[in-house]
Amino acid sequence: NLRDGGNLLIRKSEVGDAAQLLDYLELVSRETDYLSFGPGEFNSSIEEEAEFVEKCLAADNKLFIVAEVDGTLVGSLHFSGGSRLRRCPAR
Repeated sequence: NLRDGGNLLIRKSEVGDAAQLLDYLELVSRETDYLSFGPGEFNSSIEEEAEFVEKCLAADNKLFIVAEVDGTLVGSLHFSGGSRLRRCPAR
């Protein structure tokens, strides 16, 4: 529980989050200049965002989580592993 009595839930993103994710990213993009993206840079459709979430869910080296307060999306975090095999140097 939060100080104001609200409930914070952290969970894996779901395909149904696509519209809220795009709205959230656009809102956050306007809050500061200290992000790697700015307003209007996420031009994905809801369908494209849903596909991205679906690919993250299907991959074994990706994680996409969201934070909700009382059903409203208030945060997101995406981790993506590389596709290169790790190689040890010859000794």
